[in-house]
Amino acid sequence: MFELLEHANDERHRPWHECSVVHIVGTDTDVGKTIATAACAAALIAHGKTVAVYKPAQTGVQPNMPADAQLAAYLSGADSYEGVRLPDAMAPVAAAEKNGCTLPSLEDYAKTIHQLRDSYDVVIVEGSGGVSVDIGTAVNSRGWGHQADLMSLIAEDVHDSCAVIVARIGLGTLNHTLLTYEYLRVRSLNVAGVLIGAMPSSPTEIHRSNLDFLVRLGCPVLGAIPEGAGKSFVVGEDTEFVHCFDELQEFRKNASRWCGIE
Repeated sequence: MFELLEHANDERHRPWHECSVVHIVGTDTDVGKTIATAACAAALIAHGKTVAVYKPAQTGVQPNMPADAQLAAYLSGADSYEGVRLPDAMAPVAAAEKNGCTLPSLEDYAKTIHQLRDSYDVVIVEGSGGVSVDIGTAVNSRGWGHQADLMSLIAEDVHDSCAVIVARIGLGTLNHTLLTYEYLRVRSLNVAGVLIGAMPSSPTEIHRSNLDFLVRLGCPVLGAIPEGAGKSFVVGEDTEFVHCFDELQEFRKNASRWCGIE
């Protein structure tokens, strides 16, 4: 890991591994949220905590196939739960409309999270796409609510909840990450830090520059997950987990270091 990460932590932010609800927030789709969810869960389990992985809205996966929550649970050893699953690889609202169904409400999702908190030390909630992608119905002018709305709803009763932002390291990440970070902060939501979703083994000058900028944002860069980690399975395409025992053990052994809590 880069030397920049050695000085990235900031005591003004509540450490994510001390929270009972951790929201995994992507700066975009396909930034590595599911692998980051798995790594965070594995790290917590390695430190003796019980963990539930919850995906409120899953799209792009058929009913009989493993999806994001199941993959994260398989890699980490956590238990998995889903809110709703839709087969089309679209944003949740569009996928629900195409299938002629109604998404659960944010209150439904929040109720599940509260129930899981009664049985687990930590609930990790993986979002869909970016933080402002609608995932359920809500009582507002639009009739829809997104991940940040769900986070605000949870924060009303859970004062040790936080967000971990999963970001790319390549071109475009600075704008996406800063917009996500500032949006959550404006809404008075606790942002624990940024986790790089896929760090190349041979980083370029651009990667190093971007990492330096993210550190200087004032938001802790928690760590980075190596590019390709846990990628033997493709959600929405593969029907069976094919990770070998050694790959699982390696993933779980290194998760704490990747997520910055070793």
